Amino acid sequence: MSITVQSNLYNFYGIRTQLDVFSKIFKNGKLEIKSNGTIREIRPPCPKCDSQDTYYNGSDNVTPSILRNFGLTIRFGHYGCNGCGHTWELSRESLKILREALSQWILNIICDLYENHLSNKQISNHLKGVHSIQLSEDRVEQLIDIHIRKIKEEPINYCSGIVIYDEQHPKKNGDCVYRLTGIDAITGKVLFDLRYEDKTGKTKIKCLKQELSKVDIEFMIVDFARGYPKILKKAISKNVKIQGCLFHLAQLIVKDFKTLKERFSKYKRLPLQQLYNMYLMLNIFYDHTADLKKLESLIKALTQRKEGLDLNKTISKDERDKDLRKYELKLIFSFAAHLKLRELMARRVHCKITEPPLREYEDTKKIFDGLKFEGDFLPEEAKERLKMMGKNWDMLTLCQKDKRVPPTSSKIENYYKNTLKAFQKRKVRSDRAVENRLKISKLSRNGQIWKPTVTLVDIFNLVSWMVCFFTPV
Repeated sequence: MSITVQSNLYNFYGIRTQLDVFSKIFKNGKLEIKSNGTIREIRPPCPKCDSQDTYYNGSDNVTPSILRNFGLTIRFGHYGCNGCGHTWELSRESLKILREALSQWILNIICDLYENHLSNKQISNHLKGVHSIQLSEDRVEQLIDIHIRKIKEEPINYCSGIVIYDEQHPKKNGDCVYRLTGIDAITGKVLFDLRYEDKTGKTKIKCLKQELSKVDIEFMIVDFARGYPKILKKAISKNVKIQGCLFHLAQLIVKDFKTLKERFSKYKRLPLQQLYNMYLMLNIFYDHTADLKKLESLIKALTQRKEGLDLNKTISKDERDKDLRKYELKLIFSFAAHLKLRELMARRVHCKITEPPLREYEDTKKIFDGLKFEGDFLPEEAKERLKMMGKNWDMLTLCQKDKRVPPTSSKIENYYKNTLKAFQKRKVRSDRAVENRLKISKLSRNGQIWKPTVTLVDIFNLVSWMVCFFTPV
């Protein structure tokens, strides 16, 4: 059946592919468009006696409140037969389709806002202020919960064999719960992201055995939590090799030096010599040669200043010490500016990696041995850290011996940062809220579509092939 619609409805996206819908609504294919924009069927045949002697008998306004806010009106016409007296109206199946699309569109908005970490109250206020949609906070939470429960996670069919494992401690109503996560280090897909009420070693062992048994693992990357060696020994196969996160090792080294009492208390800065010692430790695995050279030049400038003040007999010892402290602080701030400039230059050349490059194993071994046997000048905290590194040497250098293994667990840290931010850990109020957050985080990371795909353009597309008109101005 051929149907011709001479109106601006052709301007709507996809209208030509939807003409079959008109044929279901308008049986005889004869339409008229009135001056006010109304589209209606001319003399539709009687569905009872098939007579053509029919007449138009008014219409019902069935516009949903959401479309009414957009200035749209939808009417379904009534018709009568002069022959048998039968009356009828157009089928409302298309209205059901539109209502379902509107519901999916609203849910799409809610899911977008929820994914961007807006609270239920903020989502409710946004719907009311922008779209004139009245939904309470409880109703918003209910819609999100119902939708997420319906989604089935697609199984992970491939694993590179390199897994990053870490933990996070979000809070439910202020009470701590425990999040255990494993991510494929190559593809970045989430293998498991589970929540537990307790953090005992038995719980971790059970989780790791259950989840890691589903995939083949060759390497595993972890941080330096104290209980990990015993737990991993019981939870994973002996053939799995473990790499310690070098980023967390660097954090521990910096923390060791932060505990030193020899500091500028006002600015909480390390003296130049201790700053130099700290970078000697960091230089073991990453190439900080440029930073060390900068610090050497600053220490040399400080020594020259000190020698010049020693030759000046006109100033007192207190004035000399005050001048040296002030000058040393100036040099420390200049080193901070040096680090900042290096980072800005890396960004300017569109380089994503701003940290120094990882050393080769032979260079790392040589520097470590030098500090271990000749590092009497290092503070006690740094010497203890060197002993710890010696005990875990194979775990720290696996990434240098096998280039497939990444040196850090940065992917899982970025995943935590982008899914459940630190300031939001205390905002979740129920078990379901925590589980919903974890589930959508995993779905988004794995590239699985979990939000409705209906847009406002789709809504107007549906409206364009219904018996409708734009409200006259």
